[in-house]
Amino acid sequence: MGLWTQIAPYLSAQPALEMADVDKVDLNDREFEKRVIRKQDMYLLPWMCITYLLCYLNRISLGNARTLNDNRPEDNILKQLELSGSRYSIVIAVFFVPYVIFEFPGTLLMRHFSPSKWIARIVISVGLVAMSTSAVSNFSTLLLARFFSGAAEAGFSSAVMMHLCFWYKPEERATRMAIFASSVALACAFGGLIASGISFLNGFGSLSGWQWLFILEGTPGVLVGLAAWFLLPDYPQTASWLTPEERTFAVQRLGPCAPTMGDTTWDRETVKKTLIDPVFWLYSIQYFLMTNALNAFGYFAPSIVANLGFSGSAGQLMTVPPNLFALLVVVGACIHSDRTQERSKHIVCALVFVATGYLVLASVKNWAVRYAAVCIIASSNGYCQGLYGNRGCDRRYGRHFQLRRHLGAISVPGLVSSNVQHGKLDDILFPGRVDFDDPVRVVSFGQPQRIQAKYLCSLRG
Repeated sequence: MGLWTQIAPYLSAQPALEMADVDKVDLNDREFEKRVIRKQDMYLLPWMCITYLLCYLNRISLGNARTLNDNRPEDNILKQLELSGSRYSIVIAVFFVPYVIFEFPGTLLMRHFSPSKWIARIVISVGLVAMSTSAVSNFSTLLLARFFSGAAEAGFSSAVMMHLCFWYKPEERATRMAIFASSVALACAFGGLIASGISFLNGFGSLSGWQWLFILEGTPGVLVGLAAWFLLPDYPQTASWLTPEERTFAVQRLGPCAPTMGDTTWDRETVKKTLIDPVFWLYSIQYFLMTNALNAFGYFAPSIVANLGFSGSAGQLMTVPPNLFALLVVVGACIHSDRTQERSKHIVCALVFVATGYLVLASVKNWAVRYAAVCIIASSNGYCQGLYGNRGCDRRYGRHFQLRRHLGAISVPGLVSSNVQHGKLDDILFPGRVDFDDPVRVVSFGQPQRIQAKYLCSLRG
C-alpha cells in the first residue's frame, strides 16, 4: 500500500488548474471558440497522430519484413524463421488474441490513471517489444514477441477516441478522427520508405535487414512515449496552455452530456440501453466488416504489390503512393462530412469503393489497373475509420464508449483477416494470387459491407 501511495501521483492526471467563473464566459462567442479549438488542435492532435503512427508502424512492420530483401531469399524473414505455409498468418493472428482480451480493461485503466500516462505507457511498451523482436530466432519466439506486442498495444485506439470526447463536440470529431486515422496511411507510407532504405542495411553489424527494421521502427516509439508521459495534455481543466477563461469555455461548450474529468463511474442502466440498441449492434457488425478489410490490407499490401511484379526496394517504394493518396482522401472526406453534418452516405460510399476495389483485383489482370484498385482500397478503408470513430461519445454512450468499441470489434477482425491467406483460401481471398475463374468469391469478402451499408442511409449520420 505504501508503494502505491508513492507511485500513484506519477500515474494520475495533472492537477486541475484555475478556472474562470461560468458567468464570465460567453458560450456564443464564436471567435473565442475558434481560438480555443485552434489551441486544442495545435497541442493535442500532433501527439495523437505521432503516437498512433508509431504504434501502427510497429504493428504492420511484419508485413514489410515479409517482403524485405525478398530478392535474397537467404536473408528474408520467411526463410530465416521458417515461416512457411500458414505460419505467417498464425504469427499475425496471435497479435490480436491479447489485443482482444485486454482492449476493454485497458481502456478502463486509462480513466483510473490519466490519458497522458496510459497512452505513453502503450507507446513505450510497443516500442520496446518491437526492438526485442529483432532478437527472435525461430517461429516460437516470434509468436511470443507478437503476443506481447498485442498485449502492449491493447486499448490504444479506443483510449484516444475516448480522450477526444473530452475536448471536442460530436460535430467536430470526424475531422479530428480523420486526422488521427490518417496516421494509418502515413504509417503504411513511411513503412514502405523506411523498409526500402533499411534493405541496404542487410548484413550490417551481422544483422539481417528485417532485424534492423524492428530496431529502427521501435526506437522512436520509446523516445516519443517518454516525451508524451510529461507533455501530452489530459483534460481541458489541466491544460496549462489555456487561460482560465479558455479552460472554462472548453469545458462548458461541450454541454452537460459530455464526459468530464474524474468521471470513472459505471451506470448499469446505460450499459443495458447500449446493449439493446439495434443501431449499436448494426454499427458494431458494420465496423467489424470494415476493420476486417482494413487489417487484411494493412498486413498484406506489401505482398499484394510484390505480386504485381515489384520486388526488393522497388516493391517497398510502390506501397507509398496508395497510402499518400489515402491520406488526402481521408482528410478531405471527413472534413466534408463535418461541414455537411452527414455521416451515413459518406460511409456507404467508402464501403462500396472498398468492395469495388477488391472486385477489380479479382477480375483484372493488368497490373496498372490493379495498382489503381490498391489505391482505392487504401483510401476508402481509411476514411471509414474516422467517420465510425465519431459516433457514440455523448454522456448516454460516452462513459461506455470503451464498451462500444470493444464489442464493436476493433480487434476481432484481425483474427479473421490475418488468415485470408491460408491453405486453399490463398488462391481465393488473397488478392495477389487470385483465382480469376471465381472472382465472386473474392468479392464476397467485401460484399457484406455493401449490403449492410444500404441500411445506414436510413439512419442519422
